[in-house]
Amino acid sequence: MRQIPDVIAASATRFKISQRVSRLVVMASIKYIGDCLRQHESVNLQGFGKFIPVDRGPKKGRNPITGEPMDIPPSRTVRFVPSKGLLGEQQEKD
Repeated sequence: MRQIPDVIAASATRFKISQRVSRLVVMASIKYIGDCLRQHESVNLQGFGKFIPVDRGPKKGRNPITGEPMDIPPSRTVRFVPSKGLLGEQQEKD
């Protein structure tokens, strides 16, 4: 699994910029996407996919240890929908 330092190094090499500038660009992009999602806005990266904030309502569940019923509070999560182009590339590799 690739992580942020890998993305920084790869973008620095690919665009022939310093690691420092690459890190600023990558981290600013990630922060911007996170800020948009916190404001409940979708983020569409053409050719890659779409990040969509989703609200989950409250529901009933069971404590896995005791088996007692319990209330699960509402929560917010993010769903990622890959673009058709990304899916096409992935299917060609398999």
